[in-house]
Amino acid sequence: MLVEEASSCLATGARRAAYITLWLATAESLRRKFFEAQTFDGQAGQIVGQIQQREADHKAIDGLLIGKAKDYGFVSDNEATRLQHLYENRNVYGHPYEQSPSDEAVLAAAADAVEIVLARPVALRHGYLDRQVTRLTSDTAFLSDDRQAVEQHADLVHARSATDLHVWFVRKLVAALDTVFADPGNDLLQRRGVWFLRGFLLAEPAIFDEWETAEDLPDHPTVLPALLAVKEILQLVSDHARDIVVNVLCQAAATDPHHLTLLWDLKEDGALAERHKDQLANTVAGLPLHRLSGTGLPLTAYWRRIVGRLAGHSWDPQNEAIRVLRAAGPEQVGSLDPAAQRELGRNVMQSAEGNAWSAVNLLGELSRTEPRWPAEFIRGVAMEPFLAVDGAVRLKTGQMLRAVLTLEAVEEEQRNEIIDAIRDGVFGGPVRDPFGFNHCRPEALQELTTAAQRDGLERIAEIQEALDGLGEAEALK
Repeated sequence: MLVEEASSCLATGARRAAYITLWLATAESLRRKFFEAQTFDGQAGQIVGQIQQREADHKAIDGLLIGKAKDYGFVSDNEATRLQHLYENRNVYGHPYEQSPSDEAVLAAAADAVEIVLARPVALRHGYLDRQVTRLTSDTAFLSDDRQAVEQHADLVHARSATDLHVWFVRKLVAALDTVFADPGNDLLQRRGVWFLRGFLLAEPAIFDEWETAEDLPDHPTVLPALLAVKEILQLVSDHARDIVVNVLCQAAATDPHHLTLLWDLKEDGALAERHKDQLANTVAGLPLHRLSGTGLPLTAYWRRIVGRLAGHSWDPQNEAIRVLRAAGPEQVGSLDPAAQRELGRNVMQSAEGNAWSAVNLLGELSRTEPRWPAEFIRGVAMEPFLAVDGAVRLKTGQMLRAVLTLEAVEEEQRNEIIDAIRDGVFGGPVRDPFGFNHCRPEALQELTTAAQRDGLERIAEIQEALDGLGEAEALK
């Protein structure tokens, strides 16, 4: 309202009134900023108390407003000097000195008023930000345990706070979170603190031009890697900082393999350089297989190590591999490509054939487990007793019945496809070891007869017929 009145005054040539009204608009805006800020900041509340006391004593508050605006941080030293000049000229033009500002002087005053005060939102300072740090690191009821809600609060704090304090605030909150991360029981505050900081940083990506994270990483080796280990933020920091993040996470994996999941997600998002991918692969390879289980690291990262253990000839490594495979479960196995699933299935059957008790037990459970194991994994299990990877026919009868019965775990259409593949492979494939084949064939035929008597597995008889059709003479040929 006051700015509109100043404009009207200038339009009619009342330049004194225009200039004085511009100052009144500026002073009132400064006053209101403190009243608004006191809702969130006790320091601003103290200044409001001083303003109200002066007003109650019928004393001018103009000079106080300028000084306190500079002290609080609403304006810089240079801007405070410009406001002081505006205020002094208001006093000159407010008295009958027969001096009147020019149009240009009024417009210059208006420009200063708008730039320094009128167009600038309230920017809260240390008191407000200190309180945010305290609440974020100690008050579990302060925010909902919801990522979106926390990120919205981060946007709000970012918009309300003074730009020149953003790096100071981030560093202060990171330091306070060190204590929070030192207590495993503070998982809520840890999670919420990371969500908040990521939201705050992404609200102003240019903050990384001022904040060199590599300098702070050695002092906060737990909080900062957890904060920076997302593609959106990691791509904003320096190459040096990226190297430190990867180094810290790889080193921490030796005691807490969960750190590997952060790196793996970064790799999947395309946020790691080739040297970082190699470092991750070496770290995974260097950890005992059993420590990778339950870390959240996807089976994609270590399924070949399971195969390597299963393909050996020692029960202990094979049993350990089966335990890790069980921990991964059907869903993770189903996330592998079909060839990998089949290879895993074949090696489970192979281990069972060698009497690794964990593999034998798993075979017996595959048809009863919920959720169901994927069809391609079952295909590998069921084919292994009859066909080698290269298509050659050879028989493994020790666990053949259990392997064939795993077909009960898949839908009828998929079951028929697997039976067709085994039947056609047996009928058309070369026999690798005719003498071994003829030795095992009677037992294999008996196992298939037993399996074909189960509901839904009647077509197993076609595999039996294919075996029988080869005949001893054909096999010896």
